[in-house]
Amino acid sequence: MRQIRDVLRYFYREGYSKRLIGHSMHLARATVRKYLCRAEALGLRWPLPDGITEDVLEAMFFPESRSTAKARYQLDWVAVNKQVSRKHVTLRMVWELYHTAFPDGYSYSHFCALYKTWSASEEMVIRLEHKAGDKLFVDFADTTVDLIHPVTGKVIKAQIFVAALGCSNFTYAEAVPDQSLCSWIMAHVRALSYFGAVPKAIVCDNLKAAVKKAHRYDPELNPTYQDFATYYDTSILPARVRKPRDKSLESGCDL
Repeated sequence: MRQIRDVLRYFYREGYSKRLIGHSMHLARATVRKYLCRAEALGLRWPLPDGITEDVLEAMFFPESRSTAKARYQLDWVAVNKQVSRKHVTLRMVWELYHTAFPDGYSYSHFCALYKTWSASEEMVIRLEHKAGDKLFVDFADTTVDLIHPVTGKVIKAQIFVAALGCSNFTYAEAVPDQSLCSWIMAHVRALSYFGAVPKAIVCDNLKAAVKKAHRYDPELNPTYQDFATYYDTSILPARVRKPRDKSLESGCDL
C-alpha cells in the first residue's frame, strides 16, 4: 500500500513520468500503469481523501485478494473437524476442496499443522504408553466388504474383525459373516493363534457379543466371552461408552 501511495504522489504532485516512477521505485512500468489506471477508475488523486487508511486502500485496489485472504486466515476449524469426523473423509480430502476454492491458500502441510494446533487447543488428551504384550485392541471395522458365493452368486455383507497389539501395532484382520457371538469368539481364537501369544488384557467395544450390560466401572461381560478369557488366562477390558480413544491406538489406526 505504501508503493501505491508513492506512485500517486509522484505522478500527481511531482509530475514524474511512468518510466521515471518505475525507475525510482524499482517497479515495472506495467505495474505503475496498473496502479494509475486503477486509481483513475476509482476516482482517486493525490492527496488521498481523509479516511483512506491502508486497509481501505487495499480493499479498494485488491478486493478479490482481500476476500481470499479473509477466507484463508479465518478458516472454520469446527466445520473442518466435522467433515474429518465423517466416515471415509480424510484431512487431505478436506484440504483438496479448500485448495480448489483458494489455490493461493495454505499448503497441505501448513493446513495440517494449523488443524493440529486447533485440535490441541480444543481438547486435552493423554498420551497412552503401550507395553509389549500388555493389551490387544479388538473391534469390528465400520466398513463391510461384499462376499460373493462362487456357485449361487449370492452377495453378503461380511464384517471385518480387526485385532491390533498396542505396542507394536502388529495387526490381524479377517472377514466374518456377521457380528454374532460365534463369529466374535472364533475370530479371537484365530487372532491369538496368528500372534502366537496371549496378551495380558483384551480391550474391546461394548457390542452385544462382548458386553451384556455396559457400565462405567463394572460392566457385565457376555458369559461365553468371560469363559473365553478364563480359558486363555487373560482379562477383558471394555472401553467406556462413547469413548473411542479407549480402544484406539496412538498411531491413529481406527478399528
